[in-house]
Amino acid sequence: MTIDDLDKLLQEMKFESFHFYFATNTIGFQFFGSQKQINYRLNINPQWRIFKNDALINSSLSCPWHEDYENEQDYKNDFKDWCDSAKYLKDLQIKNIQISNGLGDLEISWSDNSKLQTVISYDKDEHWYIEIENELKRYIMETGKVIIETIVKK
Repeated sequence: MTIDDLDKLLQEMKFESFHFYFATNTIGFQFFGSQKQINYRLNINPQWRIFKNDALINSSLSCPWHEDYENEQDYKNDFKDWCDSAKYLKDLQIKNIQISNGLGDLEISWSDNSKLQTVISYDKDEHWYIEIENELKRYIMETGKVIIETIVKK
């Protein structure tokens, strides 16, 4: 699979209903089909940032780290606030998902002009990946190339 092939797949996904969540500073998306079953999963590892009208809303770099807290409840409160800053996106329609350059940076835009952008880093392998449920395949975006893995269900 080429980067262009992966970009075409992303174009199909934008028409699915979706749910997203944070797992520390990684964002996970689940895209649902007409049967309300998950068709695709998209996981975005750091670095990423979310903008609305050119104002920074949230980023992987601003995620609270539990090691920085003496009190676990303070960490949980700050992490919840950090997550909540992007919660409004759940109620919007995804307008576009595309690979924005040959390195594999990803850009997701919503109906209110909010954007999520990834920043490819050369010092790390896996930046983001897509899993296709019915194919049991994982398409991993590494710097400038796509790696395909078979998903083994247990």
